[in-house]
Amino acid sequence: MSNTARATLKFAAAMATLMAVPVYAQSQGMKEPGDQETITVRPPYVVTKTTEGAFQNKRTSYTISRVVDYGDLDLKSDAGVSSLNGRVQEAANGVCHEIDNRFPDRIYMPVMKGDCTTNAMAQARPQVIGAIKRARG
Repeated sequence: MSNTARATLKFAAAMATLMAVPVYAQSQGMKEPGDQETITVRPPYVVTKTTEGAFQNKRTSYTISRVVDYGDLDLKSDAGVSSLNGRVQEAANGVCHEIDNRFPDRIYMPVMKGDCTTNAMAQARPQVIGAIKRARG
């Protein structure tokens, strides 16, 4: 092996080592799945569509969810709790707007009746309460 090839190989190995250090350091601060400070907003609202023709009476169900991150909030404070509630409300509004746009009720049939946003907020409420209890001990 020539001196140039050896030098190139040593340089490549050194660069690979240097590039791996930040990745390793970042992974040390990462949270495990399930340990993340998030709430999933999913309306208990599923739309179904019955297919006609060759696949007659085949029903397909759809739902949408949004994840709300609250890791940056201090849930020990009322201001933090208020911010979390606002984020969940915004996510509920957004997910319901999205499901209404993607799956119009003139084509798809909602499985659950009632206000989508209210139902989505009610679904997320136990998660919000749990997050507050964990923060406040």
